[in-house]
Amino acid sequence: MAEMAKQLSVRFYQRFDSGGKILDERLARITTDSSAKAFEPRPDGLKVLLINPPIREWSYPNIMPLGQGYMAAVAVTDGHQADVLDLNAERREPVNVSEPEFGRWVEARVL
Repeated sequence: MAEMAKQLSVRFYQRFDSGGKILDERLARITTDSSAKAFEPRPDGLKVLLINPPIREWSYPNIMPLGQGYMAAVAVTDGHQADVLDLNAERREPVNVSEPEFGRWVEARVL
């Protein structure tokens, strides 16, 4: 267990060998609440907000932001705090307002 704690104290990229393989399989992923405890936020960690912008105001929000989710997962395993703001999911249905009004709605959610 002490060896695991030592490995967790290094940066994310240091958990891999020169060929890109993970050095300890137990450090590979967060899959349960108990495995999440192994990736506690570090004192010098960043607070990261990844924003999924509304790409089309006329479409239904049915696509999960996988890219932002993947980036957040890597940030969390490196000891940072990360959240994803999905502006497509926030609107719930197509928006029937003017473009300036839609822009104001987006700004209000981000700021």
